[in-house]
Amino acid sequence: MRETFGRRLRYARERIGCSQRGLGVQMGLPPKKASVYINRWERQGKQPGWEAIGKMAEVLGVPPAFFLADDDMLAEIILLAGKLAEDERKRLLDELRVRGPAS
Repeated sequence: MRETFGRRLRYARERIGCSQRGLGVQMGLPPKKASVYINRWERQGKQPGWEAIGKMAEVLGVPPAFFLADDDMLAEIILLAGKLAEDERKRLLDELRVRGPAS
């Protein structure tokens, strides 16, 4: 899970063209240590706490659940659903409920 977290963090960061230092500073980390923290999370298998994940998600424009999803397909669904307007998400949820769980 930690390796997956780091890979998704790097993907989300690079997707918006943000440096490790830039992300850390926008999250409120000390500028001199910002890239060190982000590098640890991306490459060394370290995982931040819930508060940091929330700040990170906000800066990167992704739902926090994107980082924690069990597999890549679910992470992509979360990422795409997170971009929908609330009424579109409700319609998607209603449609999924009608389909019911897969057998």
